[in-house]
Amino acid sequence: MVEVQINKKKFTMPERWDECTLEQISKLSPLTQWKVDEITQSEHEYAVCVLMGCSDKFWQRLELELPQWYKLKEVANFAFAEKIVEQPFPSFVHLGTEYLVFQEGFADTDAVDLAWANMQYLAFANPDAPNVVALDELIATLCRPRRKDLLTFRESKEWDGDEREVYNGQRVKARAKELKTLPFGLKVAILQYFEAQNSLFLENYSQMLGDDGREPRYGNGMGWVTMLMSVAEKGTFGNFESVCYQNVHLIWAKCLDDTLDVKEQEKQLEAQRFKNS
Repeated sequence: MVEVQINKKKFTMPERWDECTLEQISKLSPLTQWKVDEITQSEHEYAVCVLMGCSDKFWQRLELELPQWYKLKEVANFAFAEKIVEQPFPSFVHLGTEYLVFQEGFADTDAVDLAWANMQYLAFANPDAPNVVALDELIATLCRPRRKDLLTFRESKEWDGDEREVYNGQRVKARAKELKTLPFGLKVAILQYFEAQNSLFLENYSQMLGDDGREPRYGNGMGWVTMLMSVAEKGTFGNFESVCYQNVHLIWAKCLDDTLDVKEQEKQLEAQRFKNS
């Protein structure tokens, strides 16, 4: 935060996304979508006004010296230049329902949550036929209300740190319809946060994703689900349903370990063939 004094009035302005209120994030996150050469004086003034928390009436009457304006503009630059990569807010309320936002690093996320979220993301981001509804379903998948039995659940042996109600596909579709009217800025913030966290997740498990340059077998992301089916077939974590509701890192760590074992076996076989040749 930075304190700005204009005449005799003082304002505290955020300098980063994690210092912004939910309302400020909602109003400003769409600015990150603007191209640099399309940003006008009006957009800069809007960002400064939102970050200062002043009214439009106050701003219109305000007379700034050039150095003051440059300083304010510099503070607000992050709203155009930096995407949201960390959890923007722990929760939000829409139509009377509080939705808890997934934790950083998908620490509280089950395998089925992230599998469907990636499929929904691919549908939304499809360059040929983007599915706008899929974004609402992605948000409904990863941002869910607090489970009603949370106090009991915390004391049970099943407690896994996730306070959200258990993922359910039908509830996701129903809530996605309600989230259609969620402010656009909040959707942008959650989407950018997901994109950043998802990229980090995939980077951490890059060794099991293949490096042969081939296109994935399923362009719609169904490979995420078939992977869970493969894990269930081995029986380590139980049946398919049990696998789905394990923490995503537990499942992917096991898959990574299996992948590395296979690669090591392939290296040993290749070395043996070379030795025998």
